[in-house]
Amino acid sequence: MNKQAVAQCVICTDVTCDLTLHEIAELGNPIVIPMVVTMPDGKEFKHYPDWRERSYPDFYGQLKKEGLVPKTAAINPSDFENAWWPTLKAGKDILYIGFSSGLSATLNSAMIARNNLREEYPDRAIYIVDSLTTSAGLARLVKVAANALAEGTRVQEVVDWIERMKFNTETWFVLFDLKNALAGGRLSKTQATFGSLLDVKPILKLDNTGKLTIDRKVRGSKRAISELTDSVAKRYDGGEITVIHAGADEEAELVVSTLLQKLPGVNVRRRQISAVVGAHAFPVVGIEFVGKEGR
Repeated sequence: MNKQAVAQCVICTDVTCDLTLHEIAELGNPIVIPMVVTMPDGKEFKHYPDWRERSYPDFYGQLKKEGLVPKTAAINPSDFENAWWPTLKAGKDILYIGFSSGLSATLNSAMIARNNLREEYPDRAIYIVDSLTTSAGLARLVKVAANALAEGTRVQEVVDWIERMKFNTETWFVLFDLKNALAGGRLSKTQATFGSLLDVKPILKLDNTGKLTIDRKVRGSKRAISELTDSVAKRYDGGEITVIHAGADEEAELVVSTLLQKLPGVNVRRRQISAVVGAHAFPVVGIEFVGKEGR
């Protein structure tokens, strides 16, 4: 291990990576910036990796019980500056791997913060990578980067590697309620109404621009899960698969068992989706994996 390489660059990401506190510690404690969620009554809370201000059951339980659609905000430039300046002042560089620019303006804020800090820290580098993903996909990229740096890989080589790898990091979803899709403008009111009456479940994916797009619409949850797992099984190129979920724990269990039937012996783990992402897609189950041909 090249300890000098490790010491000279600190990884930063945001809370949409859904890394646990244990994983964060194992990766050498990268900076994980929280994000703000605003409930319909105007009350705000910051979402942290440990869900310290609102727990997973409390947040998604309230959304399910009251039919709420919260709002979220991008991290602002001053938050990045406050998170980064102690590292820069200590003579270290920053590698920020962030929330998809197709889903949030957060990456733009990071670039503004980098420009603002250049004058004060001209000898320090701030590398910014648009992950074009979120949740387990972002966690995968952060883990790869942290492990590569720990092995002594040069920062620019890590950046180049992540820039290539991100296009093979796929995430597909099934949305079980159309309310959030309507509120987010992904479906019209007519589409959402008829879709609910017909028990339509959209199958969505992150495309190669990092945007969430509807791949197709399927009637019934079981059929949607069957088609989702079929798509993943056909595209899967090895390694760990992560089932991510927000307020759909039973459906997530069914997705795991169905995947194991179609891909016997594969390593499947589960990960809770952050309140930031779940606010816009709830209840939902997704599957993150490395694909054969890219998105």
